[in-house]
Amino acid sequence: MSALARFFKFNGYNVAGYDSTVSDLTKNLEKDGIQIHYEDNISLVDKNFKNNKETLVVYTPAIQESHSELMFFRKNDFEVIKRAKLLFMVSKNEKTVAIAGSHGKTTITAMVSHIFKKAQKLQAAFVGGILKNYNSNFINGNKKSGCIVTEADEFDKSFLQLQPFLSVISAIEPDHLDIYSDINDLEKTFGEFVSQTDKVTVVNEKVKITENERPYIFRYGFGDDVDFKAINIRTIENYQVFDIKHFEGTIENIKIYMPGKVNIENALAAFATSYLLSVEIGIIKQALEEFKGVERRFDTLYKSKKRIYINDYAHHPSEIEGLYEAVKQFYPDKKITAVFQPHLYSRTRDFADGFAKVLSKFDETIITDIYPAREKPIEGVSSQMIIDKMSSNTVKYCKYDKIYELIEKEEPELLLTIGAGDINNLTKKISDILSKIDQKYKLKNEKIS
Repeated sequence: MSALARFFKFNGYNVAGYDSTVSDLTKNLEKDGIQIHYEDNISLVDKNFKNNKETLVVYTPAIQESHSELMFFRKNDFEVIKRAKLLFMVSKNEKTVAIAGSHGKTTITAMVSHIFKKAQKLQAAFVGGILKNYNSNFINGNKKSGCIVTEADEFDKSFLQLQPFLSVISAIEPDHLDIYSDINDLEKTFGEFVSQTDKVTVVNEKVKITENERPYIFRYGFGDDVDFKAINIRTIENYQVFDIKHFEGTIENIKIYMPGKVNIENALAAFATSYLLSVEIGIIKQALEEFKGVERRFDTLYKSKKRIYINDYAHHPSEIEGLYEAVKQFYPDKKITAVFQPHLYSRTRDFADGFAKVLSKFDETIITDIYPAREKPIEGVSSQMIIDKMSSNTVKYCKYDKIYELIEKEEPELLLTIGAGDINNLTKKISDILSKIDQKYKLKNEKIS
């Protein structure tokens, strides 16, 4: 939503909005001249936006139908549409690249956007996270030519609004089971998304998609039966380096700064997308090497000789598994403390076993309260569901407002904060706490010496 807000502001429209909480993202939008208020109160909406002939009202599925402002706009004959429809309106007459998947889509979208920007083949990009290279989730390109690159969200079946020229599917795993009846329903809906693609779909080798004549399907991964395969994988000076064997040859020495097997897969998807749309190989390689990542995706916020702090958006068991593997790859000898904030009551209920299994792998796990987002509490569902199923005896519950105190007490060696909720609001102070811990030991050592 914020990327669309930036797009319209950039193109000369007056933009205002509502959010339930203040965040760094909303503060930055306000700095860009976008009016934002944080209370459901129609009197806080500027009078310039109360003309139903001149104002378009856009909302996300996170807004409840009972929201008084939404009800006001509907009652007073404003044009009211969901975010997904607005994205379709923006992209429908353009050459659109849409990236979907249960996980990985934000990083792939960011990589492709950065490559296309560098290649001068980008019209605009809408990403579900803040790109560190641009400090934004919206990238403006060339209005007259190039592609629109967008993340395509499966929640609420939003991505069925899109009709892309090229699509990407990174993964299909059970999720959003408040929307989909089961994995078969989810796979069927992804199939509908593919059928709406005009030319080409780039698909992870693990994804089940029915082959058909339209669009043509290219697969990527590590197996033999793929069109884009990562080979000769190694680590050199904090970079993952690998070669890509594809249907026309081999490209050597692809470098990415982000760790983990999952990010090699993400880079494969971005490479394939760019290659199939005729971006020069040299530009692709350079852009991937320069790509700094996305905020909240293996985001290293503090690093000293003694301590490391990484923040990650992972909110599904598979994503946490990928995070664990990446951390162990780069820091195999560190004791890992994971602070996890479950996201949604329904997801906690549906995947309690999966969360318990992967969280048991960490040396120490701290679980806090569920972040409800758009949901109301479900009876019998709490963080304790996960804790009760964990095999590790080093797990503990901690209230959200007590996390700072616990970190000060524990003095973790390698700390992870994990989740898609408001745990991100704690990161600045956590970094400060770790810095103070290091400073304390530095002063103590100086006095001893």
